[in-house]
Amino acid sequence: MEFNLPNKEAVVLGNPESSVAVCTLWAQKEIIASRLDKNSFFICGNLYSMEGINHLIRTVFMNPHVRTIVVCGEDMSKSGETLLKLFENGIDENNGIKGTNFKIEKNIDADSINLFLKSVKIADMRRKNTEELKRVVQDLNKKPELFSAVKEFPKTQYGVDYVPSEMT
Repeated sequence: MEFNLPNKEAVVLGNPESSVAVCTLWAQKEIIASRLDKNSFFICGNLYSMEGINHLIRTVFMNPHVRTIVVCGEDMSKSGETLLKLFENGIDENNGIKGTNFKIEKNIDADSINLFLKSVKIADMRRKNTEELKRVVQDLNKKPELFSAVKEFPKTQYGVDYVPSEMT
């Protein structure tokens, strides 16, 4: 296996054979990764904002051997809480994460989101110490089984219809 990532510089690379991705929220990914056995995780990266959930889903579909996401670190923007609510509550008919005000990009279809939720597990390690994190990441690292073929979604194009100053 190899690293199928759009932006390898944004994450710490571990073992391409691992089934575990580590999501460090606002904690420095380099520090967290340095405290883990590099063979125990696939990638280690931040989730600063809720928009990053879209990138996380895309990354997992590009690497469908990832079967567990371990969430750790300080949740300063509630992106971790929103990700956990996705796994707890699922989505509504508009790709909105139930119990939040956040919607997953429309280019990521509901069937794919539901497959993601059915196939990938999440481990909430926020507010846990390093030794517990190391143990859990090591224990969760299993021989990966693909839950899907590699899948890429069309990029969402963002635009502005008007500039606020034009309204005056």
